[in-house]
Amino acid sequence: MADMTEEELLKILKEEEADAASYYTSELAKHQAEAMERFYGEKYGDEVEGRSSITTHDIEDCINWIMPDLMRVFLASDELVTIEPGSVEDEQPANGQPGGKPITELAADYLDHIFFKDNDGETNLYDFAFDGLLQRRGVMRVAWEDPKPKPAKTLEGVAPDKLARYLEDPEYEILEQEQDPKTQLFTLRVKQTPKVGRVCIEAVAPEGFRIARRAKSILAAAYHGEQSDEFLADLIREFPRKAKDLNPDGVNYANDDKDDEESDPRAEARWQDEISDVARKCAASAGRRKVKLTREYVRVDYDGDNIVELRCIKRVGDTILENVEVERSEYVTWTPLRVAHKNAGRSMADVLGPIQRARTVVLRRTLDGLAQALTPRSTVNTAMVGDEGIDDLIDNEIGGVVRVDGDVRAAIAVQQTPDVSASGYQMLEYLDQRGEEASGVTRHAQGMDPQALNKTATGIDLLQAAAKSRIELIARWLGKGLQDVLELVLHLVCAHQDAARQVKIKGEWVSIDPRRWSDEMAVKVHVGMAAASRAQQVANLENVITKQGEILKLAGPGNPIVGVQELRNACAEQVQAMGYKDASRFFKEIDKNYQPPEAPPDPKMAEVQMKAQMQQQQAAFDQQMQQQKMASEREMAAFKVQSEQQLAMLRLASEERLAVQRMEMEAQLDLRRQNMEADQDERRMGMEAAQAERDSQRNAATTVIAAKENAKAKAKLNGSGKTAIKKNRPGGDLAK
Repeated sequence: MADMTEEELLKILKEEEADAASYYTSELAKHQAEAMERFYGEKYGDEVEGRSSITTHDIEDCINWIMPDLMRVFLASDELVTIEPGSVEDEQPANGQPGGKPITELAADYLDHIFFKDNDGETNLYDFAFDGLLQRRGVMRVAWEDPKPKPAKTLEGVAPDKLARYLEDPEYEILEQEQDPKTQLFTLRVKQTPKVGRVCIEAVAPEGFRIARRAKSILAAAYHGEQSDEFLADLIREFPRKAKDLNPDGVNYANDDKDDEESDPRAEARWQDEISDVARKCAASAGRRKVKLTREYVRVDYDGDNIVELRCIKRVGDTILENVEVERSEYVTWTPLRVAHKNAGRSMADVLGPIQRARTVVLRRTLDGLAQALTPRSTVNTAMVGDEGIDDLIDNEIGGVVRVDGDVRAAIAVQQTPDVSASGYQMLEYLDQRGEEASGVTRHAQGMDPQALNKTATGIDLLQAAAKSRIELIARWLGKGLQDVLELVLHLVCAHQDAARQVKIKGEWVSIDPRRWSDEMAVKVHVGMAAASRAQQVANLENVITKQGEILKLAGPGNPIVGVQELRNACAEQVQAMGYKDASRFFKEIDKNYQPPEAPPDPKMAEVQMKAQMQQQQAAFDQQMQQQKMASEREMAAFKVQSEQQLAMLRLASEERLAVQRMEMEAQLDLRRQNMEADQDERRMGMEAAQAERDSQRNAATTVIAAKENAKAKAKLNGSGKTAIKKNRPGGDLAK
């Protein structure tokens, strides 16, 4: 897809602007203009000369009663804004030192400083709320402005050391310098250029804002923007390349058409007849010429990449000065009475407009009827009442004389008009009640109802709380809009502030460097006190202070529930609820190093504390003993298991060793047995051999002996024929 040309883009922008819901010819513009007229109490245009033309101010009264409650909700406390971390790093100390203020708390203080100190926060908040209540939608613009030089200023009586500081400070440029030879002091002309830019916040008038007809919100709108008056010279300086198109020669000031502004019914209703011919001539003079600058945000595929992006375009007439792709819009809107899926809901003027019209008609007729009853008309017989008598009747002088001829009763007859003002007052009372039901602003909430004196205080509190609940709902929607504003501020400082900045927060100078911050932190605006009256808030805080004092008296300043700092905070909140802005006038700030003294103990309290301490100690001792017993049992069980395991392992090892030893011993015994058997066999064989040898020797000896004996026997036999037995034989002497 080819890139879009500027002519095609310009055509889209003009079509979107003409079709915008808040264009000066739209129905919304007519409603907004009429709401402004009703707020001012302008005439309806159907007044009759000689009759009552009074108008009621129901819308103005309602808004004027709601605004104090809304402003009190957001300005009564210093804890309006808190930041919820988007990551763990967001809870770290901002200065990197342990115990320092976390980034979320410092960021909340910085947002509060930017909104209320760098910008006129109270005025912007009032206008933001007022536009929503009266004109259906409040608009706020939040933009980043780069550093711009401030107008030069002259400083007198500057000491040399202070001059040195100016010379060293990069924000200051000395344009002129002159020294007084007598006092040695300097007179300087300096120009200051801040090192870092600022976030600019301003409420946008409804007649200057445009948005697509069916847009649900700013985020989802296909088109929205703002048209404002800017000096032509400033635009030429900012966009020098477009100087020729802007044509500063006075011939054609970039299609600057004043007819649109003059025909816008909202501008006419707001300023009425305050624009004079002298102002027109001054505005058209050289050096003061203004043109209509339109800042527009449109969703379009300008670069032809098939992705619809959000683009910010600045143009004057048909001249496009800037065309850039942006991440988000600079504008935030809110509406008091939301209508689902619509950017602009309903306003208090929409709710009370018909009632104000009806009350105006009834009041006019009632006054006309009362005037008719007090000054009735007369019927005159012109034949009996001459010109002089008619003049006397017209003069209607108190105690005057009316001259007639003849019977007065026949000459003049008074046409008495019945007094019906009571019915008119009843109708006005009904319309008042209907207006209270529609708006939520009741006479009980205002504290002006005489009949409330006969009602109970509790009943009045309930009536006020019920009435305030409507205002609290409106305050919550306003708080949502303010929350979007502060989220945009956080996004801008994280994206654009490229250097640290010294600011004074809560009486201390702090260095703010958002480059370490995450723009994903969630901003939270606290709204919750609208339903309670100021007297109720003071009473509630008094109860809190009383309870804190009782705890401090019983438990001393060092108790873990409430301390001196908490008591001071409650007292400060009570002072602020009373309407005093600076609580330090009544209660000093507590020093960070302050240590509360120890109060002397009360004997009864000391006894109670001692008993409690003894009970705590006994309980702690019992618990410790129980823990020790359980630990011992666990240790014994573990030791038993370990011992059994070790014993089993030892038994197993012993059995293994015994088995090895048994096997070794059996092997040794077997070897020994074999050796012994071998020895025994060898011995037996030796013994058997020896025995055999001995037997052999004995047998041999026996044989020899027997042979000898046989021989001897034979010899003897041979000699005597008998055998003689010797006495000394080997067997011994037979005689013995």
